[in-house]
Amino acid sequence: MGVSKRRTHGWPGRLPPISEILDRYAESALISAIRLRRYWIMQGDSPERATEKAIRQAVGMMVSSGVPLSRLIMLFEDIKNAADAFIKMIKDVREELRIDIEIEYLFEQVGKEPYNMNDYNKKRRELTLKIREILKEFGCEEAYEKLKTRRGFTFSERLLKYSLKAFKRTVNSLIAYVKNLCELDPMKERQLKKEILLAVAEVKYGPERAKQLEKEAHENAIIMYT
Repeated sequence: MGVSKRRTHGWPGRLPPISEILDRYAESALISAIRLRRYWIMQGDSPERATEKAIRQAVGMMVSSGVPLSRLIMLFEDIKNAADAFIKMIKDVREELRIDIEIEYLFEQVGKEPYNMNDYNKKRRELTLKIREILKEFGCEEAYEKLKTRRGFTFSERLLKYSLKAFKRTVNSLIAYVKNLCELDPMKERQLKKEILLAVAEVKYGPERAKQLEKEAHENAIIMYT
C-alpha cells in the first residue's frame, strides 16, 4: 500500500499562465488608481488634477509590467463594458425600490377608507373608464375586454368599497390578471399598479388631491431611500 505524500507548503497546485498574472496586475493597478485619486483629493487636489496624477502613475505601472498596450486597451474596454452594465442594473434596482416605496405609500393613503358618498355609482363608472384607459395605454386593452365579459365585473366596485387589506388584495389580483394576459416587465407592472392607485385617488378625492398624493409619495420615497 503506497504512502500518500503530504504537501508541506502553501503553493498552488497549478500556477496561472503569465497572461492571467499580467491581467490581474493591470486590474489591481486600476483599483489602486481609484484609491490614489481619492487620496490626492483629500490632500487638496482638484478632482481633475487628482485623476490625472493617479492615472499617470497607474499607466506607468502597467506599461513597465510588460503588458502589451493593445491588451491593456482590450482589458479596460471589457472592464468599462462590465461597469456600464453594473451601473445600469443598479440604477434599475434603485428605480424599482423607489417606486415600491411610492406604491406602498399610495396603498396606505388611498385604501385606508372606503368611498361611501351618495354619488357612488357615478364614481364606480368613472373608475371603470379610467381603468380601461390605463390598460389601453399599457397595451393591455385585451385584458379590459376579457375582464368586462367576466360575470360580476366588480374590480371598480371593490376598489372603492373595500378598506386597506381587501383593497390591496383587489389591486394585486387585478395586476396579476392583467399580467397573465399581457407581457409586462417588472417595471411596467409597478408603473401600472401606481397608475391604478392614482386613478382610484382621483375618483375618490379629485384630481388636485391625487396630484398631491403623487407628490407626497415621491417625496416620501426620496426620504426613506436616502
